[in-house]
Amino acid sequence: MTKRAKLIALTSTISFCIVLTLVLWIFMPVCGACGNRLCFGSCLKTPQQVESVDDSKYEKPDGVLSTQLAETAEASDAYMENVYFIGDSRTVALSTVGVDEDHLFAEVGLSHDHALDKRTVVMEDKTMVTIPDAVRITAPKIAIVNFGVNGIGYMDEDSFLEDYREMMETLRECSPDTIFVIEAILPVSSWYESQTNVRNQTITNMNQKLYDLAEELGCYYLATDVVMLDEDGTLKKEYDSGDGLHFSQSGYEVILQYVKTHQVP
Repeated sequence: MTKRAKLIALTSTISFCIVLTLVLWIFMPVCGACGNRLCFGSCLKTPQQVESVDDSKYEKPDGVLSTQLAETAEASDAYMENVYFIGDSRTVALSTVGVDEDHLFAEVGLSHDHALDKRTVVMEDKTMVTIPDAVRITAPKIAIVNFGVNGIGYMDEDSFLEDYREMMETLRECSPDTIFVIEAILPVSSWYESQTNVRNQTITNMNQKLYDLAEELGCYYLATDVVMLDEDGTLKKEYDSGDGLHFSQSGYEVILQYVKTHQVP
């Protein structure tokens, strides 16, 4: 066979294959479920056929209807006796508005990426223990966790959330019966923004991520930031202690009142 004949034969074969492919495509039935021609029934797989993630360990407490705590009547003293607070210097200062110091597992300057291994809590026998150990020993009924402002200025989002998740999972393992509440990172003043790497917009964005984390882990979320924010998205001036980071007496009173009027069901 000559080269010309071979070329003609090859061209004819290719043309035939193309025409055959087009014919098969045109007459191939369309899936009624998804509308695709190349479905082959894959869209009809049952949930049992699809690999699922075991989230049983993240089930919410019985009766949980919403992740974000809704407004309630003001809590009684008996209710507040069951509430413990975990956090940094902003949490430490709750002692100025009547929260018992033995209900505060917190330290000035503490960030959530160091909260698991640093001995910060003084127990009744005067021993110093880590926050996880304190939670294990006391097994509080309710624990409100407020971290983030000390890490958000230098941690990237992935590292921030990974460490926050690790912290929450560790605390839950230490006291499985405790109801954990992730509290929103509270705002800073515009002056503080200008002096540091902390930005209120970053805080707002991260709070949405913390809400999502709370929902995923079966925790509650406390949106205390809504009562601390001014119209421009910064800390209200009347709640600024003067350094742009910590709060005035009235600021802490507002925070505690918000906790009392947003009870865990």
